[in-house]
Parts: sequence; C-alpha cells; structure tokens
Amino acid sequence: MTSTVTARHRPPVPFLALVLAVVAVATGCASPRSLRPAAVQPQQVTRQVRAGEITAATQLLTDDARALRQKWEINRAQQRSIASCMHRLGYRYLALRPGRLPTAAIVTADVAGRSRYATYGVPLHQGGPRTDPEDAYLQQLPSLQRARYGAVLLGTKDQLATITIPWGGTVTYGTGGCLGAARRRLFGSLPAFVLDSYLPQFADMRFDSYLASSRPYMVALRGWRQCMATTGKHFASPAAAVESVEMLAARRATTARALAADQRAVAGADAACGARSGLRRDRRDGLLAWLRTQPSAMLERLRAVYLTRQRAVSIALRGQHAAHTGHVPYPVNDGVRAPATVPAMSARLSKVTS
Repeated sequence: MTSTVTARHRPPVPFLALVLAVVAVATGCASPRSLRPAAVQPQQVTRQVRAGEITAATQLLTDDARALRQKWEINRAQQRSIASCMHRLGYRYLALRPGRLPTAAIVTADVAGRSRYATYGVPLHQGGPRTDPEDAYLQQLPSLQRARYGAVLLGTKDQLATITIPWGGTVTYGTGGCLGAARRRLFGSLPAFVLDSYLPQFADMRFDSYLASSRPYMVALRGWRQCMATTGKHFASPAAAVESVEMLAARRATTARALAADQRAVAGADAACGARSGLRRDRRDGLLAWLRTQPSAMLERLRAVYLTRQRAVSIALRGQHAAHTGHVPYPVNDGVRAPATVPAMSARLSKVTS
C-alpha cells in the first residue's frame, strides 16, 4: 500500500542529522549489514511467480478485443507467409482476406464491448457455402497437378508428428508444406503452434465444468436468461447467442443488412443483460478462483503458451511493417521444396486458416 504521508507533511529532519548521515556513509562508518538490500524470502518469490502465471493464464483464456486482434494479426501473417512460399515454388495461392480488424465494440462470451453499437464481429457468410476463386481454380486442374499442389501446401503423408496435450489427448499434425513452414516461422516450432491451438480449448472445457458448480455464476446466468427473454431472445448462454448469429451469417440467403440488424440486436441485448446480471463479472471471478486451484506445472504451461502467442504476434507485426516499407517480410529460405512424389496429406485443398 502506498504511504499517505506526502513530502509536504513529512516531519522535518534536522540539518545536522543529515550531515552526520552523509559523513558516516562516506567514511565507511555505517555497518555493511545495514547497507545490504533486504533479503527476498523464497515464499515471496513463489507468490510473485504464481501471480504472474495466473495473470498470463487469465489473458490466454479470455476472449476479448485484444485477444481477437492478436489472432487476426497471426492469421493474416500466416496467409501471407503461405502465399509467399507457394509463389516461390511456382504455385498460385490467393491468401484469404482476414476481414475487418476487431474493434473495442466487439462483444464476446467473455467480455462486453465498449461501445453503444454492440456487435459480435461476425462477417457475412462465415463458414457458409460459397464459391471460392481458389477452389474453382484447383478443381479445373488435372488430378496429378492438384495432388502436387496439395503436397506443396500441406505436406505429404509421411510428414506427420504427434504430441500429447495436457488435459486432452494425442494430436497428430502435419510438419511439411508451406503451411508448416508458416506456422514454424510464427510460433518457433510446430509443437508450440499445436499447443497454442489446443491447450486453451481443453482448459476452457475444464473451466466450463467448474463454472457449472459455481453458485454465483449460475445465479447470474439465470438472471441473464430471464433478462434476454424479456427482449424476445431465448438462449442458454452468451456463447449460444454468438452461435446463433454465426449460423445466420453462414446462410447463403442472408443479406449484409439482415445480418447487421440481427447481430446488433442480439449483441446489444446480450451486453445489457450481462451488465444487469453481472454474468461476465462472475465469470471473470470464477476464472481467477479456478486458476488458483491449478497446480504450478499447469499454470507454467499456460503461461508458456501465452508468451509464445505474444512472440507470434510480434513477428506478425514486424512482417506487416516490412511489407509496408518494401522489404521482403518472409524468408526465402523456408526449407520447403516441391516433393518428387505427390501423395498429398489431405484431399481438401481449400486454403487453411489458423
């Protein structure tokens, strides 16, 4: 706690005492022990380290505008890196547009946006059926060329590895192709990318089970549902409300105007009812309480994933700056070569998102 005694109210020190103190230090009369910094107790260090781990884990497991912007930057950098690699090897690749950068108005299942115009930030036709120019281009290629394209992009069947995810199971992932090179460049290694993709998901599932037994959160959730019902909207949770807007956006017949109107109405009611019920506040408190029950080893893993993601964001932003200044943002020597054989790892050749 900061002292409330200001310089103006601090008791005056006699001038002679100040002179004697300076002389004592200058002549070495002060005890060496008195000049040593206070020893830091091991328990204090442990508490500080654990507090830092909980802070990092909280940020990792909270979807807010900051987290969504970081994912947006990483995805854009990954797409550009893939395109650079494919073009170097003589293949066409149209990078997916990342859409609009998430703003502070974004409402998520975890936090309410800071704007009078609430939105979930769901774009039109996200995940829905649509004709992709790149897919159309691939479909008209002869089968042999299409297979070779897939091998260059995704790697071949013999370029696979496995990793065991804490709280989860064993994940098999590809290590080759321009996709593998892009992820390796951003995250430092492919296991680090896989952990970033899966460990937060498994942690969220564990946390959701914990919330189901949290009385404050369940009371707030009932209040949120009742509040939403008064607006004519019936959802089990904020996550279900977001999913309803995503389903509307995926329909081919949905227009931009219809999506915007529905999204604003649902997100606005969600944010208002969340504030009234305290749902998101109770979720945050529940997350902190749950993390405090976790062993240090798990908190260390979550913190490591968080730090790896910050590194990926930093590399993505540096690449974006290099592109704006006319420099080559991605390494030419990424280690990817066109395979001599063409058994692709996956028959799906549409562009890959993170």
